[in-house]
Amino acid sequence: MNTSNLHHLCLTLHVWRGEEAKVSSSGGCLREVGASTRTLEAHAGWGQEALGALWALQSVEAITMNILKFPRMHVWDPYKRLGLTRDASEEEILAARNFLLEQYAGHEGSVESIEGAFEKLLMASFRLRKKTKINLKSRLKKQVEESPPWVQRLLAYVEVPPVDTILRRLFLFAFMGGWSIINSAETGPAFQVALSLGSCIYFLNDKMNNVPRAAITGFAALAIGWIVGSIVVPMIPSVLLQQTWSLELLTSLVSYVFLFVACTFLK
Repeated sequence: MNTSNLHHLCLTLHVWRGEEAKVSSSGGCLREVGASTRTLEAHAGWGQEALGALWALQSVEAITMNILKFPRMHVWDPYKRLGLTRDASEEEILAARNFLLEQYAGHEGSVESIEGAFEKLLMASFRLRKKTKINLKSRLKKQVEESPPWVQRLLAYVEVPPVDTILRRLFLFAFMGGWSIINSAETGPAFQVALSLGSCIYFLNDKMNNVPRAAITGFAALAIGWIVGSIVVPMIPSVLLQQTWSLELLTSLVSYVFLFVACTFLK
C-alpha cells in the first residue's frame, strides 16, 4: 500500500469514529490501522462501517478515474469539434451531438463543450435560413421592378394577406362549393352564390373602406368567373363529371374561385 492510500485509510477511520480528521505520519497510520484491525471484533459496528465507507470511496475514485473525457473539447471549429464536415445536414448535426453526449455523459466539461458546438451550428443554420428568406424577397422585389409597366400596375392592386386570413376565406368559399354540390339535386346554387357575393363585398369593403368600389369589384369578380366558367366547363369531358352536376352548378364553382381570389388578394 503506498503512502497516499495509507493516509486516505487513516482519515476515513478518523471520520467514521467521530474524531478530528488529521493526517498522521506513515508510522502512526500503520499503528492506527493495526490497532483498528486487532479491535475489529470488539468494535464490529464502526469497523464494518469504516471498511464499507473506504470501499465506497475507493469505488467512486475508480469510477471517476475511468470517466471518458472528450478529446476535442478545446477545438475552436464547431464542425471539427463534433467530427462533421461543413456540408453536414441538420439531422447529421443532431445525430452527432446525441452520440457524443451518450459517450461523454459523465464529464461535465465534455458535455458543455459538445452542447456549445451544437448551439453554434444551430444558430448558424437559423441565420442562414433567415438570410435566404430575405434574399428571396429581394429577388422577387427586383423581378417586379424589372417587369413591364403593365405588370407593375397590375401588381400594384395585389397584396398577400396573412396565412390565417387566406385559410379562413378559403374554408368559407370551399364550404359554399360543397353546399352547392349537396343541394344541386334539389335547388340551384343561386342562394349560395348570393351569399358568396355578399361575403366578398364585405371583405373588400373591410380593406377598401369604400362600399361602392367594393360592390363593383365583387360583381366584376362574379361576372368574370361566370363567363370563364361558361367557357371552360363545356370543355371538360362528361365522363369526369357527375350526371347530376349541371352547367349552372359547375359555373358557380368557378365563380367561387374568382370571388375568393378577389376578396383575398386585391387591395
